[in-house]
Parts: sequence; C-alpha cells; structure tokens
Amino acid sequence: MNLVNIDDYEGLYKFDRSLNQVYNIKTKKYITNRLKKGNYSVRLSKDGERKEITLNYLIYKYNQDNNQEDLMDIDGYENYKFDKNKNQVINIKSGKYIKNELTKEGYYRVGLIKNGKKKHLFLHRLVFKSHNPLINIEGFNIDHINQNKLDNNIDNLRVATISENNCNIKVRNNNKSTGIKNISKTKNNTFRVSIMKDRKSNSKTFKTLEEATEWRDIKLKEIHKEFACY
Repeated sequence: MNLVNIDDYEGLYKFDRSLNQVYNIKTKKYITNRLKKGNYSVRLSKDGERKEITLNYLIYKYNQDNNQEDLMDIDGYENYKFDKNKNQVINIKSGKYIKNELTKEGYYRVGLIKNGKKKHLFLHRLVFKSHNPLINIEGFNIDHINQNKLDNNIDNLRVATISENNCNIKVRNNNKSTGIKNISKTKNNTFRVSIMKDRKSNSKTFKTLEEATEWRDIKLKEIHKEFACY
C-alpha cells in the first residue's frame, strides 16, 4: 500500500510513497510540492493552522524501506538521529543524511547544529553509543581494537580508559633504533624494554633483541591484558 497516514493529520492527508506527494483526502487531489531554498515542501492545514513540512522529511519518515528501529536518539540533539545501519547522522527536519568528515588525526566526525552553534561529534563514539545506549561513556575513550581508525564497525569498538587506549597503539614514529614497539637500542648496544600503564613504567635491559622481545611479549600480556598490542 503506497498511501499511508501522516502523523497528526489522520483523516486529512496521506503520503503517497510511490509518487512522493501528499494526497488531500477531502478534495481527493494531490498537493503540489513547493520549491523553496532548494528544498521541496508541502503545506498542510489543521484546525485553521497551516504548517509547512519538507518533502525530504516525509520521505524519511514514511519510506517503507526505512527501518525506524535503526534510528537512535542523540543526547542533546533532538533534531538528529543516528542511523545504525548506515553509520550516519540524519537531520529529521530536512530528511537529509549528514556527510562524515575526516580529521587530520584520521578519525571520522560529523557536525551538528544546536541553537545556532555547530559542534563536532566523533563517529566512533556515536556508533558505540547507538549500539549500547545504557552504557555511560562520558570520560572514557572508545578504542579501535584493530588500530584502524576508519573501521567503525561496532565489533571493532570497545570502551577504554585513556591508559588502556594508549596501550593499543602501534610502534611510535620516533622509535627509529629498532622499529619494534616498546624496545629501544641503548648507546651500549643493549636493548631496553619500557612498558607504561597508568603512569607506571616497567623497564628492563637485555643484551640481545631476542631476549628483549620475549620478555616484552610476556609483560605486555601481563600488564596491558586485552589491550596489549605487539
């Protein structure tokens, strides 16, 4: 069935999902869509009051292929919802999806407007929160398990403290002596292992790189646990 009721206008209008037009039940005619500022809209009347609704919103709201269960609230932003299926934010007034933008640090983010002010929210945090609405992530990081910041699949995300998040990083660019995470070569041609967690350092020096690597692997598993990155 292509004709569906419009919320708050039952018995007055229906939306035709095939034609993307509003049908006036009383006059038995379709209402012409009006083009305004680049967007189509339609005027509906009820109890002597007229309201203009964008066509994009009607398409978003009543599209039979649109799974409303995938659209999650965003705290503090009632004009937007997060689509878990597409990993994008939709503006429920315009019915348009907002394009994710890439930061210099390699994370995706999206800009939302409230009270005339724009604020950027990180995509990986929105993804995690949409799948775990009861978990409070305030003050916590959302860690990318495989270290790929562009992989925002929910299976690749987990809650982490700042210290835990710092555990799950690749070898630092400034480690040029060995190129191996947590291991540096000293002036005496020995190999020093340094592992940090919660601002505490665990260090030990070895004569060979093999010995250093073996000890490092054991200690990373012991200290960093599931956040250990080799």
